[in-house]
Amino acid sequence: DSGCAGANDASRDRNILNGKLLRIAKDGSIPPDNPFLGASTARCNTGPAAPGTVCQEAFAWGLRNPFRFAFQPGTGVLFINDVGQDVFEEVDIGQAGADYGWPCREGAHPNLTTGKCSPTPPSLVEPVYDYAHGSIPFTTATGCGSITGGAFVPAGLWPSFDGAYLFSDFSCGAIVRLNVAGAPAKATDFATGIGAFTVVHLAFGPSPVGQSLYYTTYGAGGQVRRIDGPALSQPASFTPLTPCRVLDTRGPAGPWGGPSLQPGASRDFAFAGRCGVPPDAVAVAANVTVAGATTAGSLRIGPAGAAPVLDVLTFRNGATRANNAILGLFGAPPGAISVTSGLAAGTVDLVIDVNGWWR
Repeated sequence: DSGCAGANDASRDRNILNGKLLRIAKDGSIPPDNPFLGASTARCNTGPAAPGTVCQEAFAWGLRNPFRFAFQPGTGVLFINDVGQDVFEEVDIGQAGADYGWPCREGAHPNLTTGKCSPTPPSLVEPVYDYAHGSIPFTTATGCGSITGGAFVPAGLWPSFDGAYLFSDFSCGAIVRLNVAGAPAKATDFATGIGAFTVVHLAFGPSPVGQSLYYTTYGAGGQVRRIDGPALSQPASFTPLTPCRVLDTRGPAGPWGGPSLQPGASRDFAFAGRCGVPPDAVAVAANVTVAGATTAGSLRIGPAGAAPVLDVLTFRNGATRANNAILGLFGAPPGAISVTSGLAAGTVDLVIDVNGWWR
């Protein structure tokens, strides 16, 4: 519950759900490892509990408006984007039982010193990052003042982005990369010019280039938009090529030739340096052809180092099929694709011609 409360000590009350991050089981019960159980606690799902008790649903408290939160895949690390009131926006690391200090503090800064904030409560948890309204330090974003969406970049998706956290600011229409590996955490530009009072939510999901960042915006009456990679978050540069065959598994055995694709098998093919595709290309325009299939099936293609998520072609036994596609090259290693055959038996050949690339 965001509990968009003002700077008053009533929001320090622990017998209400406002200003808390809540954790319940799928059936509505309280997980046995929630931090506030036992004596002087109670359920608050039907309204405030008796004064002096603590809500059992609460996982963390002292938040003003935890508008969005995100888990880092594979680690369980939780980041909370807490919208401030007048001066600061903050990102908190979610911890069981943590008190982030609102309204005694806004971000890491004193805010209220009377009532329940006098004296300042002990053991308040500092945000991992905060920024004052206006400009976000080390970025070009200005006019900012309301942190909204957040998402961790999946490991191996974009070179040098492992562990990076992206957050958006509704007021200035910017998506910012947050690097928390150093001390202090530092923000840098990721995507700008989205439009003020627009971007709300961030999430990664499948796309024609493998995986992409999706964001929702109030712009143009409400839209869902996609960013395919860090280089494409700025105006993309497309270079056309004379159609050139980059691989053909019907040819002699080698890194761009045979053997044919086997049932359920995966192969990586490097595009960088072939047919004029440079090492820093993030995607290619290609014609993808399957030939000589001995049984029906499909091919799945994605950036190297990531699970292929794009069904480029499905085919019948003996059929030759072709289709145009945009193939992402920003995996690990960069400049290559992974191909997985969806065959239960038999073999199929793959031919790819490129006719342009994006930087």
